[in-house]
Amino acid sequence: MEIMKARISVGGVLDVNGSIEVDTIRVGGTTTVKGSVKAKDVVIGGRLKVDENASIEAMLEVGGVAKIGGELKAGVVKVGGDLEADVCFADSIEVGGRIETKRGLKAKTFKIGRHGEVVGPIVAENVKIGRGASVEDIYANWLELGENSSARNVYAREAYLKRGCRVAGELLYVDKLEFEENVEMYSESKKVEKLPEPPI
Repeated sequence: MEIMKARISVGGVLDVNGSIEVDTIRVGGTTTVKGSVKAKDVVIGGRLKVDENASIEAMLEVGGVAKIGGELKAGVVKVGGDLEADVCFADSIEVGGRIETKRGLKAKTFKIGRHGEVVGPIVAENVKIGRGASVEDIYANWLELGENSSARNVYAREAYLKRGCRVAGELLYVDKLEFEENVEMYSESKKVEKLPEPPI
């Protein structure tokens, strides 16, 4: 089933047995799409599951969990709970809970909430990691690692590490590195002229 250039507004549950191309989707509860999604705006109160790719021109906002089987492309991504995708490209990504990607995520600005978790590389101009969050590899122009958060490898032009955070692997920076007390680095930080190429 394909629905072209319509606006969909549903209070409860929306099930689409195929792909969908619309202007706007607004659903209070759960949305399941067996194919791919193309839309300008998608606002889901509960849970979104898309089996294939999702291309959202402006805003994707999900109150609970978003699971995208393929590639997610969007202007702004805001997810209150968890986000799962093969790969994610957006101008801005903000997630409250957990993000898992196979190939990584790429954005201008990226933010994960307190005690959040990121599985897969983060590639962004500006990265803010919430207090107590756990992430893997970060490639950034500007990075703030929140209190008691942890990262595997950090590659940043400028990095600010707050109290009690941990970096398990490499920490390479170009311009500036500042850190508060009780920061744990398992290898010595290095100032470099050029950062490694990000994976995406």
